Formats: sequence, structure tokens, C-alpha cells
Amino acid sequence: MVKHIDIPDAAYERNNEMDFIAGDVTVQNIPDVRDHVIPKLNQWNYDLSGSACTMVWPMIQTGRLLNIDFKPSEMLNLIQWCINNAWYVAGYGWGTDQGTNSMRKWHNETDPHRQIFYMKGFFSDPTFQEALRKWHILGFTYKWNKEYNDDYRSDLVLDGTDFPDPTYGHRPGGVMYMESGKIMVQDNYEWSKSNVYELKDIDALIKNGVFYQTFYLILPVQSITEDIEAVKRKKLMEKSLKTLLYTLSVCHDSCPSDVKPMIQSLANTLKPLTWKETLGMLPERKFAQALTYTLSFVRNYLPDAEVQKMISDLAMVLREKYRTE
Repeated sequence: MVKHIDIPDAAYERNNEMDFIAGDVTVQNIPDVRDHVIPKLNQWNYDLSGSACTMVWPMIQTGRLLNIDFKPSEMLNLIQWCINNAWYVAGYGWGTDQGTNSMRKWHNETDPHRQIFYMKGFFSDPTFQEALRKWHILGFTYKWNKEYNDDYRSDLVLDGTDFPDPTYGHRPGGVMYMESGKIMVQDNYEWSKSNVYELKDIDALIKNGVFYQTFYLILPVQSITEDIEAVKRKKLMEKSLKTLLYTLSVCHDSCPSDVKPMIQSLANTLKPLTWKETLGMLPERKFAQALTYTLSFVRNYLPDAEVQKMISDLAMVLREKYRTE
């Protein structure tokens, strides 16, 4: 459970080079995990992890993938790692990308022989649907209120598809298929009798904005067919181009008329679609986006942790105020 409906992600996690979107990489040989354990972790085991659903759910997904029945003590180790290494503040919610990427880093450090990665995409994406058919759990975020809870807790079936005026955002363990073909939610409350419940119409829940459109899938690194370092370099290049283009667009608005054609020519040569996106933006939002991209890009080249945190905090403020990426 998080304390805000939409928590912006800090610069050091949003668009990081391992933040794969469906289509960035080609996935094959998705393992069948039908017989694997589903860790029944309770995010309320400790005060430290009470609002840490953002980190608990990727741990549940990873446990399902690798057949690891993670224990509460290991969950606490992950939370402490996030506090020590990623500036997580105990007792508060967190961004989905941050929690998922932190789980990836923590697991790959503690279990280096079984490296994992994550990718984001729509529920309907063929890779995600194949993973569901092979009994994987897909992570997601939803917005809920008392009516949502009352609905599914009455009979372990969520019949409703629209719940106005949400109170919180939450990231359960994820969605999964059952033998019957039903789509179920696995939540993060081991003690709850309603920890697993059925969804009657997940498409309507997504359409109505109750469920966020972005879903998350965790897989072994061996499932990627491309060279990962090459993919990371490509994503870094994309980030650098966006940083440059938004900066050029900001400068374009104030440049002399004889300079503007040169800027337009350079921008159209580099990435015309992104350039067109910048032209219709309000000046203050465009500037905020340019600065956010710049902060996100340069942070990786500054070794001082305190400076990195200052950069990330500023990027987070910009994202919250101007709704930038």
C-alpha cells in the first residue's frame, strides 16, 4: 500500500538501461513454472516493510520464477538493502520501477548464478500472455477504496470494474491464471483469508483506470536472445538523444530566427518524431522535461552518492509538479 495514488519515480531508476519495455528485447524459452512455489509473503510482517508492497511483489514474482520460497527475513533483507542503497524511506510507498529494479539488483547480487531482468508492457502483449499461460505472475498497480475491498472480500470475486474516488494505490503480488482459466490476484497478505481472489473482467478494470496499463514480468536473463550490453547501449543512446532534443527545443524557442532552421534541421536528422512531440508542449513543461532527461542522463556519470541523490530528488520534484517522464 502506498500513501499516494501516483508516486513519481526518481531519475536514477526511470529509464535506466535495464528498464526494458516489451519490444526492447526478444524473449524466448519462457520457462513453465506451474509446479513452482508462490511465496506467501506478508508486507505487514515488520514495521519496516508495512508499506513496502512495491518491493514485496517483485520478490513474490521472483520466487515463483525460480522456485524460491522466500522467507520474511529475506524480505526484510531486501527492504534494508533498499534503505541502504536506493534511499527508500521505511513506512512509505515507492515507485514501481524503483522497487522492481531494486529487487533485480538485490537478487542478482545475492544469487549471481541465477540472474534476472524485468520488462514492462501491456497485459495483452503476446510475451506477457505466454508467460501467464506458463503460470508466471505479472506485477501491476491498482487504485482501490473501501468499495473495491468490500466487493472481492465478500465472495473472493471482484465483480465490479469501476471504483471512483480511490483512496490508495497498491501493488499486489500480481495476476496469474488458474487451471480453470480464471484470472486471479495473488496479494501480499499471508494472514488474509482473501489473499487470492478472482477478477471477472480485467480488461474493463484496465480500461476504466482501476488497474494501471503497465504490467511487469520478471524472467531469467538467459531468456533474452540479444546481447544485453548492446541493448543497454542502445537505450543509453536513446536517452542521450532525448536529452539533446528537448534541450534543443527549449533553446529553439529563444534563439534568433536565423538560427532556428539549423536547430530544426539537426533535430529532424537526429529523431524527427521526438522533435515533433516537443513542439506542442507548454514552455514550462518542455523545460522541466529537458531538465529531467538531463538529470537522469548525467547522474550515471557522477560517482558521488550524495550528489546522485540530490539529482534524483530534483528530478522527482519535477516529475511530480510537471508530470514529466
